[in-house]
Amino acid sequence: MQRAEEYFGFLERLVRVPSVAGEERAAQELLASRLETLGFASRWIPLTADLAELPGAGRPCSSLHGRSSLVCERSGESAASVLINGHIDVVPAGDPSLWTGAPFAQFRRDGWMVGRGAGDMKGGLVMALLALHALHDHNALGGRISFVVVPEEESSGNGTLATLRAGVTADAAILPEPTDLNIDVSGIGVLWCEIEVTGSGAHAGGRRSANPLDQLTAVARTIADLTAETAAGDVEARARHVYYNANLGQAEAGDWPSSVPTRARGVMRIGFPAPLSAAAMEERIRDAVARLEHDAACAGCTTRLAFPGLRAEPHALPVDHPLVTAVAEAHSAAHATTSRVLHTSSTSDARFYVNQAKVPAVCYGPVVSAIHGVDEAVDLSSIVAGAKTYARLIPALLAGLRPRPRSSA
Repeated sequence: MQRAEEYFGFLERLVRVPSVAGEERAAQELLASRLETLGFASRWIPLTADLAELPGAGRPCSSLHGRSSLVCERSGESAASVLINGHIDVVPAGDPSLWTGAPFAQFRRDGWMVGRGAGDMKGGLVMALLALHALHDHNALGGRISFVVVPEEESSGNGTLATLRAGVTADAAILPEPTDLNIDVSGIGVLWCEIEVTGSGAHAGGRRSANPLDQLTAVARTIADLTAETAAGDVEARARHVYYNANLGQAEAGDWPSSVPTRARGVMRIGFPAPLSAAAMEERIRDAVARLEHDAACAGCTTRLAFPGLRAEPHALPVDHPLVTAVAEAHSAAHATTSRVLHTSSTSDARFYVNQAKVPAVCYGPVVSAIHGVDEAVDLSSIVAGAKTYARLIPALLAGLRPRPRSSA
């Protein structure tokens, strides 16, 4: 595919921008400049605190000051409209010494590009851009297309919610999230829970004092047990390879080996199935932890729960929906192979289109490895492969037709 190497270079530039929460603007501006060369007009939608009051919203964990969602739009005559949504925020890189190279100083290895955000999801954004540029080069980039680049996907989802409140929508939404060139039609519920346990502290050599870290561990175990119990209600989960995990992703306590800590803090990510809501899952967690606190073994410590960050509701698009069929046929037309339909154990901003806007949405993106982990990477050949699918899918959706057959393009 023409321009592939050009766009690999553009991906290198994107990955070099450490667009962690609060630092997304520079990477968004790179994308805006590129889209403007393809005839898109850019505008910015600020993120505001009152978004947290909307249905489905999360509770931001970092300042919203100066942060906006980027909306790039191209007008034109078409039977339908299409929206491409991707997030620009990336998770922290962790300990840089564990990486083969510096996390944001991307490098290539055996056909892969390694770097934080390369897989989740800057590679997908570049995949969609490459497809749009290919259509532009063939004078086939017509119709109403929106390209939305949001912050806050990793921690609240309110970047996409801001665009929906502003009326940015379409007849169909596609998200180039990493799916290994398969079609993701659903997402589980995800809730973050912050646990803070407070005690009085003591010398470690004295009579055993209540240790907040022990209590934090007990609370986390209780929540994990509840998560497993709740997950048992989804009898089809195993067949769909869906897992509802309770992950203690952050923990800290104490400041001296010979002192019993006065405080312990942890944050968990908890998966839950439909038809539960985030509010209902929160209530179950609060009840389970309240019962634990009545245990005499937990005396001497006080536990406080808060629920910042993600409050993602489950979502699902029927596997026989016309949009799913269109993506599958575009993939088959481009590659003469079958793209599988997936049900994932995570969430995406597709939930806002399906749940709040009633717009059909799916994820289809490149092949990746180690997202959120050490040496995160994207398979460069899959960016080209996915772009070929999008180059067939987008005109078909705009025309209300099925993708054209495979050619040499």
